[in-house]
Amino acid sequence: MPYSDTAGPARRKDDVVRCFAHTPTGALIAVVQISVRLTVSRDRRSVLMQSATGTQRDQALAAPTTAPRQPQASGELTGFQFLSYTDDAATLMLVRTSSGGLTTASLYAVSWSDGDWKLQVQPDGSAAVMTERDTQPAGVIGWSPEGAR
Repeated sequence: MPYSDTAGPARRKDDVVRCFAHTPTGALIAVVQISVRLTVSRDRRSVLMQSATGTQRDQALAAPTTAPRQPQASGELTGFQFLSYTDDAATLMLVRTSSGGLTTASLYAVSWSDGDWKLQVQPDGSAAVMTERDTQPAGVIGWSPEGAR
């Protein structure tokens, strides 16, 4: 999982991470960390409660807790692109490539809430706003795990 000494997460308890920097890099790392944890955690409810926000989060909490694994979180992270960024919200595209070479581009949104970046989730609890399967989208910045430190 990517992290940064300056952008976060500064705190972790079980599968819940928090204390991301109020910066574009903090928003990026929050999206990666929270979306993966939401996908693989055995305690999705805690991740949703503490790392997501909005009415869709509340709908996801009311949904069955056995949501299927989300394909957009599989594969190696190979790139990202900021579609928008303000002090209050960010929308990012994350690009992952599977071992079979399939490239998946997924859109994620975070908002600054209660002093931290929180993921905006779909009513079913999925992390991505939209997923496309395509070749590498134009304008994507290559991801290097070593570069995030």
